[in-house]
Amino acid sequence: MRLTLRRARGFTMVELMVVVSIIGLLALTATPMFLNSIKASRERSVVEKFSSDYLWVRSQASLNAVTQAQLTINANCTWTASVAGATDGAHSLSAAALASMAPGFSCAAGSLALPAALCFSPQGALTTAATAGCPAGVSSGGTFTMTGASGQSWPLQVLRSGAVIR
Repeated sequence: MRLTLRRARGFTMVELMVVVSIIGLLALTATPMFLNSIKASRERSVVEKFSSDYLWVRSQASLNAVTQAQLTINANCTWTASVAGATDGAHSLSAAALASMAPGFSCAAGSLALPAALCFSPQGALTTAATAGCPAGVSSGGTFTMTGASGQSWPLQVLRSGAVIR
């Protein structure tokens, strides 16, 4: 009788430990980049929401021919949209929502002094006339900068025509 030795199949414990440690090192280096990417994405979403809400208020003014379409931008980077005297929560951003979306987000006034009330005419352009529902001294446009906690900043220019440039 002959005794034959068969080689065991599979991986040794040392090989498995090497593979696990390499995966751990890769995860360790990728995690900060992944977290920064998530933070930057949340900050960009605030700027996108502002642009979207701004255009929504402007479109409501021109589509419905209302003289009371207003977007009020506060110094803490929150805003309130109101159409025909009614505040629209879906197109506004509260301080609590901002804190959950992008903690540490801030706004800096440029030529647009904050807080600023932006009122739209039925043609969709910014108006400085004190119409029904729009306060006296509304803004005729200007620039301000949104800055995220990561240091990324987005200068925004609100034109008298009603357009916003990022």
